[in-house]
Amino acid sequence: MQKLQDITFTGKTDTGLKRDHNEDNYVSTELWGSSILLCCIDGVGGMAGGDVCSAAVAEKIEQYLKQMQPGDNPGGVLKQVLVRVNDDIISMQKDKPEYNEMACVLTAILVDTVSNKVYMAHVGDTRLYEFADGQLTKLSHDHSPVGLREDMGILSEYEAMAHPKRNIIERCIGDMPLDDDTDYIETAEFPFKPGATYLLCSDGLTDLVTAAGISQILTGDTDVDDKADKLIAAANNAGGKDNITVLLLDNPDKRTEEEKLADTLVNNETIGKSQARLVPDNEPVSSDTSSQLSDEPAEKEEQAEELPTEEIKKPEMPEKEEDVLHKEDKDTSDKGHKKGTKKRQGKIHFLAGIILVMTGVIIWMGWEIHVIKQNQIKIMNDTLLLRSSNDSIINQNPNDSLDIDSTKFVLNSDSLNQILQDSLKTDSPVAGNE
Repeated sequence: MQKLQDITFTGKTDTGLKRDHNEDNYVSTELWGSSILLCCIDGVGGMAGGDVCSAAVAEKIEQYLKQMQPGDNPGGVLKQVLVRVNDDIISMQKDKPEYNEMACVLTAILVDTVSNKVYMAHVGDTRLYEFADGQLTKLSHDHSPVGLREDMGILSEYEAMAHPKRNIIERCIGDMPLDDDTDYIETAEFPFKPGATYLLCSDGLTDLVTAAGISQILTGDTDVDDKADKLIAAANNAGGKDNITVLLLDNPDKRTEEEKLADTLVNNETIGKSQARLVPDNEPVSSDTSSQLSDEPAEKEEQAEELPTEEIKKPEMPEKEEDVLHKEDKDTSDKGHKKGTKKRQGKIHFLAGIILVMTGVIIWMGWEIHVIKQNQIKIMNDTLLLRSSNDSIINQNPNDSLDIDSTKFVLNSDSLNQILQDSLKTDSPVAGNE
């Protein structure tokens, strides 16, 4: 177990019960006098040189970080180091053909005790957990198909642990060349919580021990060394089918009860009674605290009694929820009524326009009918005038023939026949006289 200030941390690895050698590795060290580096490394099984790769990565990460300064961006420095280590592994693959497929997965954290921040860099299916206030929270994301489905809730924890493709990964160190701005390496920043325990582990633990089992061990009142031993033992008791690596860091809570309450109020907008009450129900409150809690309100009550009654103003009561809702409904109905009125006015204007147009059409049609009737009357009058003129002509010149074309009128056949018939009737007495 190591220690920086009051922070304790440790790292342990075990071959397990089924493997003949250990391809896991880890880094657990202090950096720059105020920071801690923890890194869990798991060599990719089934590939030659998994143990060589994990050992080389552990050595180079510590070496490069000790040569650098964190500056204002410790997380960026950690990511930059992993990119450099990845390039070194690819160079080793080229130099040693027997290791041309060696690779590893890892999770690393850099704890800055000055800024109280935890910086994470992660590739693969090793994991980072935070255990605080009795809750175990997974901070990293598995870069594997099964782990992704577990994180999304598609698979339960038990289904994922028993899945035949559990160990298939999508990202690893040594897979491809990387740039400094790559998203291939998952990075994140978290607050360094007082009273929290941080766990980094390989899948040799999480494939066999559930989150509930891990939480039960971390709840114990023992040091990080003892807890790490218990976690490894739990994995071996469940079968120990893989190498097991565990790193633990415990950040003791040195806050007073008042500071804890203040932090609770700052970090929570709504505080329930169970959250606000820090003293357990079965623990009596100290006499000093009780006197402080009882004396101050008493003084305020005495001061309130001395004040004149007329000067104590009743605070304005906020509107009731139903009144607010009624007002909102009324406003909404008024707006709806105004919108409905505008729509009705629009329809009325539209109908008025149609009626006006139809009225104009009717007036125009009436005028046309009037003109047609006047023309018909004029034609009838002209026809009667022609008949009267023809009668006069025939009576004056009974022996003369009628030249219809000379009249310059255009008559229809019916009118002409009628005129001729009438003319013959007039001629008959004249002929009889002969």
